[in-house]
Amino acid sequence: MRRQLSLTTSYYIRKLLHQNLDRLTSVLAIGAGLKANSLSDLNAVLESLYLEEQEINAAIEQLEHLGVFHQTLSHQGAKHHQDLRAAEQNIFWLLGFKLRELTHQGVILVVDDILLNVRLLSTALTKHGYEVCSTDTSASVVATAIEEKPDLILLDIMMPGVDGYEV
Repeated sequence: MRRQLSLTTSYYIRKLLHQNLDRLTSVLAIGAGLKANSLSDLNAVLESLYLEEQEINAAIEQLEHLGVFHQTLSHQGAKHHQDLRAAEQNIFWLLGFKLRELTHQGVILVVDDILLNVRLLSTALTKHGYEVCSTDTSASVVATAIEEKPDLILLDIMMPGVDGYEV
């Protein structure tokens, strides 16, 4: 029996495709299958890329696992940067793409008490080749900076407790 990608995994992978479109190169021969994009029916793409039902099911099972793994790692900060990139490469390879690696630009420590700001900056900076570590309290900035040895610290000035100027 042929499996289907779950809606949540399909959505998540299409979002990854959209975020990395400028870094993806197709490895498919012309006419070898449907080319995946952020609007594609990924089940149809997989059916066009893999000929046998067993191969389709194996690819779907791998994508389901990699999607959950990637999502878990992406919420854990810069500590798992290499594992996150490896999962992305595997996801894109299963869909017929090669992911161009970015050159390492440096390490940036982001300090903000608003988690949404940290996520927004982390996503944007990571996409441009920076390794991002973060903390949400001004009290832990010095310890984190000593441990991570960042090249740059982006520090929120208005934070509860010790403000950015005091840090």
